[in-house]
Amino acid sequence: MTNYFEETLEEALNKKRVENDQERSDSGEIKESDPISNPVGETEIEEETVIYSPPTSDEGPEEDSQEVKNAKRLARIVVSDVVIYNEKKAEEGVSTGKFYEILEEEIEEGRQLYESRVDQRFLNGKDYLKEAFEDFINKKKASVSTG
Repeated sequence: MTNYFEETLEEALNKKRVENDQERSDSGEIKESDPISNPVGETEIEEETVIYSPPTSDEGPEEDSQEVKNAKRLARIVVSDVVIYNEKKAEEGVSTGKFYEILEEEIEEGRQLYESRVDQRFLNGKDYLKEAFEDFINKKKASVSTG
């Protein structure tokens, strides 16, 4: 079962892809990136069309490779969406130290989306989604203690 955000995001992405494909066929051009509007309408996200190929060595990509940057960016987007659509649960989870337990279902949905879009061969076993959640929790705790 998909959540509202995932359905809305998929609809927006598919609509934009169709529009971009039409523009490309009309102009004969291939663009490197196409803007995609955030379903909430607050920010603009730019999606790059990248053809992924597996790393040539067992080590995987460099930390600053485009694949890793894309994985980290998607992880931050997933965290942001989980938190935005579940603000009260997120605040309760941070304050009680039970963030992962309280948002278990939402986090799992986000993980499924993340893993469906990121080729795990590029990540060297690193969990950028977990890192993004931890970063959010730490920043939220710091803002609560200072403010």
